[in-house]
Amino acid sequence: MPVKKKVLKKGSKGGKIVSGEEQGSPKASPKASPKASPKEEKQLKKKQAQKEKKAQEDQGSTPTDASAKAKKKESSQPNKPGKPEPRPPPTPQEKAAAAKKVIALIKNALNNPEEAKKGNGNGFWIPRDWTMNFKPILGPYRKFVDSCACFRTVSSTNQANWTIELVEGGAEATKAVWEVLLGQAYQKCILEDKDPQEFVNAAKALAAVPVKRKAEETSETTKASKKKASEPEKPLAKKKAEPAKAMKKDKKAKTKEKGEDAE
Repeated sequence: MPVKKKVLKKGSKGGKIVSGEEQGSPKASPKASPKASPKEEKQLKKKQAQKEKKAQEDQGSTPTDASAKAKKKESSQPNKPGKPEPRPPPTPQEKAAAAKKVIALIKNALNNPEEAKKGNGNGFWIPRDWTMNFKPILGPYRKFVDSCACFRTVSSTNQANWTIELVEGGAEATKAVWEVLLGQAYQKCILEDKDPQEFVNAAKALAAVPVKRKAEETSETTKASKKKASEPEKPLAKKKAEPAKAMKKDKKAKTKEKGEDAE
């Protein structure tokens, strides 16, 4: 009867011969490799990013293109309800037409209490469609009303509450900036319980101070520039020689002073 031989394979277990079953077992497998160093991790991440970029380029788009497309998609979405659509800057003709329409609406509301109820103001009347149709052209409502010569705004202690009054015989024209600021200053004076005469006196005192007008300043500047232009320009060689002459003169003066001190 033939004797069965046990198949033995060379393994790495201490240089001894082990059976085939033991060589592939988990116990004989080498230990897990140590964690990669930060430098190696960085290189792996870089390689991964390069692979992703290449894959996107193969598909015909880059990360920048993708983000640009996303932004374009967002911008193409309609605005929130109650907000006007973006539009180019208004022309002077558009401003004049819109102002005329709003002035007519405000006058109608102030002369008709029933019509005034249709506004949505907080103590003052304002067209319901102001934000959507007129604000993109005329700007903030209070600023517009203040600039109209046919209206007067009256403030209260709460800046949010103010009213509009009609000016008798007031033209449908735009006030000058200084007139608007003067009106605002007077309103503040009254709100601080000051005597109106104090405001008048302060205005008179300011008016008495001489102030150079823009035309005068321009004429003076023109004169100075003309005088400079009329002066003959010195030759370049002479310009360079002047500082050298001055330095020589200073040297001579210092040498003379030292000689006097030595005596």
